[in-house]
Amino acid sequence: MGSDPTYKIKISPDRVLGPLDRARVEALVMKGAVSGNEPTSVAPYTNWSPLREHPELLDLLKRKLAKQGGGTSAVTMSMTGAPDAPDASFDPDAAESLEGSLSMPTLVNIPVGDLRGGDDRTRLDLPATLVDDGDKTKIITTEQFEPIWKKYEEVAPSVPGDDAAPGGTAIAAKPGVKKALLHKRTFWVLAIGLLVYVLFTNFDEGSGGGQERPLKPRWFTFPYIEVNVPTPYAPDAILSDNLLEQGLDLAAAETPAGIIKAIRTGFYPAVRRNPKGIQARASLASAYMRIAEIVPRDERFYNTLKTLLSLKPPKGKVIPEYSAALSEFYFLINRTDQAEEVLDEAMKSRPSAEVQYLRALAHQRRGKTDAALALMSRMISATVSAKMNPNPRHDLFYADLLDKRGQSALAEQILRRVNENYPNFAPVRLLRAEQLLRKGNHAAALKTIRWVTERPHLLDRPTLARTFLLVAKILEGMKTADPRKRIERAVHFAEAAKNVHVFSDEMSDLIYRLKTLHPKTADAYKSVVSGRQRERLREYDNAMIDYLRAADEREDDPTPQYLIARLLEQQGKTLEAMNRYLRSADTAKKPIEPLIRLARIYIDRYDLENAKTTIQRAVALRRNRSEVEILKGFYQYRQGRKDLGEFTLKSALALGGRNSELYVFLGKIEEDRKNYGLAEFYYSMALRYDRENAEALLGLANTRFYSESPSRAISYLKDRLNEQPNSAPIMTSLSVIYYKSGDQASAKSYIINAIRADKTYAPAFKLLGNLMRADGDANTSDFINRRNNYRQALAAYEQYTALSPNDAEGYKATADLYYQIRDLGAAAKNYHQVIKLVPNYPDVRVRLAKISRNGGDVRQAIEFLEEELKNHPESDAAHTERGHIYNDEGKLDLALSSYTQAVQLNESNTEALLTLGNVHQKMGNYDHALSLYDRVIKIDPLISRAHWLMGTIYRRRGDRLKAIQSFKNVLALSGDPELKKGAQDAIKELDEALHKD
Repeated sequence: MGSDPTYKIKISPDRVLGPLDRARVEALVMKGAVSGNEPTSVAPYTNWSPLREHPELLDLLKRKLAKQGGGTSAVTMSMTGAPDAPDASFDPDAAESLEGSLSMPTLVNIPVGDLRGGDDRTRLDLPATLVDDGDKTKIITTEQFEPIWKKYEEVAPSVPGDDAAPGGTAIAAKPGVKKALLHKRTFWVLAIGLLVYVLFTNFDEGSGGGQERPLKPRWFTFPYIEVNVPTPYAPDAILSDNLLEQGLDLAAAETPAGIIKAIRTGFYPAVRRNPKGIQARASLASAYMRIAEIVPRDERFYNTLKTLLSLKPPKGKVIPEYSAALSEFYFLINRTDQAEEVLDEAMKSRPSAEVQYLRALAHQRRGKTDAALALMSRMISATVSAKMNPNPRHDLFYADLLDKRGQSALAEQILRRVNENYPNFAPVRLLRAEQLLRKGNHAAALKTIRWVTERPHLLDRPTLARTFLLVAKILEGMKTADPRKRIERAVHFAEAAKNVHVFSDEMSDLIYRLKTLHPKTADAYKSVVSGRQRERLREYDNAMIDYLRAADEREDDPTPQYLIARLLEQQGKTLEAMNRYLRSADTAKKPIEPLIRLARIYIDRYDLENAKTTIQRAVALRRNRSEVEILKGFYQYRQGRKDLGEFTLKSALALGGRNSELYVFLGKIEEDRKNYGLAEFYYSMALRYDRENAEALLGLANTRFYSESPSRAISYLKDRLNEQPNSAPIMTSLSVIYYKSGDQASAKSYIINAIRADKTYAPAFKLLGNLMRADGDANTSDFINRRNNYRQALAAYEQYTALSPNDAEGYKATADLYYQIRDLGAAAKNYHQVIKLVPNYPDVRVRLAKISRNGGDVRQAIEFLEEELKNHPESDAAHTERGHIYNDEGKLDLALSSYTQAVQLNESNTEALLTLGNVHQKMGNYDHALSLYDRVIKIDPLISRAHWLMGTIYRRRGDRLKAIQSFKNVLALSGDPELKKGAQDAIKELDEALHKD
């Protein structure tokens, strides 16, 4: 055959033509035997892609269509080659004008078959509606394709079994022969009409001359895929192996659509056919983790991975796919040390390329870039020597390492190779564009990134956000004939990046910088940029001056008002911050950010009526749906509807929420339930999106402390401290873990170092106070040490309030501890401070009522309780305290009513149940009283007072044996010397009476 390439063409699932030379392929095309969508591979037949994506064969299709239609019109060209066909030449260094590089294709080529689960090579050209056009965002969703599928495809009925999709939905079999639904002339009339429509709806306003509209941010709605464990079906190990190979071939392209297709038609049915197939299970788990930014990272995701990886290889046997998947899972939950253990074991045998790649990745996470580079160099060289194409992820990582070590020429060579072998692997072009931007070659960077922006279906959300942000940075530094339009376009891309994935300060800072380049906003935003820089330097007063200056210069701009409000909120000036957020919301066109912040303040202040109104305003904007859903969940928690709140928060995850605060909140819920594995997962996800989140750091360490050992928790935190040597949050977390472990010397050392590293890091003192108080509570036998623990806790809390004088939680913790040690004056002083900061803080007025009643001021106590019930009518604690007041006054009917209301609101309120029993006992209703005391014991068997009261009733009734048993329970449970003495005397008296009888 010489140097001429040969091809194989898959014309059906079970039939492959070839090897074929170019002449035979041309004959098939001209006869109409192939359409251009058939999977095609060039020798040595390792990679498959549609025939039309082979540049050397594309001209055959064009000639065929020209022969049929009399020329290659815009519509014809779009149907055959754009935008999914790869660029024949990868020449990022060639300069291109801004207008040429930002032109939007007439049609967008959509993988229709892939969306419904069929052959992902079946494609249909549709109008380019995946465009964010200013205020009008048009997104093609899966549901909108349904009438198109019905019109253009005749699908053979699907059979449950190998083609069943995750979640039980049957996958359609490969489409049969398609009927010609339209006459050829009718088709061309519609095509020309469609072209005219698209052209007339894609001009820039005022551009004139038929110039195409510049490129707009676009994104793609991926098909829904449910992450779950397959249910077994008709076991067939051989078929399972074949399906596994099919899945591996599809996933090799490393595109989201390819991996989804691999799951649906390869890995998922492979596990169904062989539930104990470790390779299939591991491959499915890896594929799920590969699309983790497309599917919800929720409880089902975690449990599915855990279940798939629970079936381990026999002892002493290494299965590379399992080792790779397990280490990926450990990376996901921040267990780098355990991932290394798994990978090191796998490296002892003949490691796969994926295992070596992951081991190099672990080296890089440890900061060992040279070790990572050496390992990748050996692995890539071995793969190329074996005449195989390296995985594009591996090559991309290798190129990045080379670039970081200054070997840019070799890195460029690697990137070109990836582009040639995997033309639809978008991240390689993204990395190349970033390199060109660093070199100052903006035009070449823009040409390179253009290909990526036109194909959003090849990108997951983080990569798409990164792409949009990069386009904005490129436009920021370019020089064009119309700078104003260029800056507006750059701002548009930066805002799209902010909306498509996790919001970051980098995105907002870029937007502010861009606006300094626009004549209308230059002066104001120079002040904004200056304020942001001063804020990072903690020059808060100077930052405020800059923001106020910007607000004066642009009174109708919501951004300066928002930044002023945020800074005021950080300084604890909540009322002023709320006023500024309202001004920002009133001036913004779509004020989602100030409304979200304002709603959070209302929720934190227990101002639920205003919170509800603000959330309704946010809902009406139909933006940031997951963030609004999070607000609704927090609001429901504040209402006391915790089950509904948890459901709503998990719904936010299902909507694609990636909020670190959301993950921390869910992590705390699971930690309280002692579900440490899921809590660890949630905390890890929080750290994925906010590496500095102090609560997530400590939460993750706590889960390992309780579920495994202190050493695991300490090891993790020390690894993080090596990455960030002067991190006060990490040192504080280490102090907490050492304190819990009993190593008080190390705990003290780390907390002192944390304070030295950042004297303003208030959470260190609050956490330390909580620990000291917990130790004091546990130290019941040594009064002196207990008192010292409480003193240290109070000192820590007071230091916290000194650093955060506007945080009500610090005063609340201080007041609660003073109340516990019966320093009621100091407790009342701090409780009043809480109310001053958060007027509707629940149960604080109940504590103040208790203090007033203790001091004999019943009128004041009643006033506190009435105000509490006005703000929180569902407060069972307020009804209980009111019952105590009536009980003390001898108003038993009113006391009975109050206690009953408390129990109706909270069936587990043991204080209300116990005192309600006392009222019934006073009224002579002994059976009622015994029933209520029994309910208390069932809720908490350790409440000795309930046993004592039951004993007194039994003794009064003459049931001596039951009375003796109740008093013995008091002796066993009570720590009150007087109560124990009373129980001993009662037992002695009852024993004597029994002996006399």
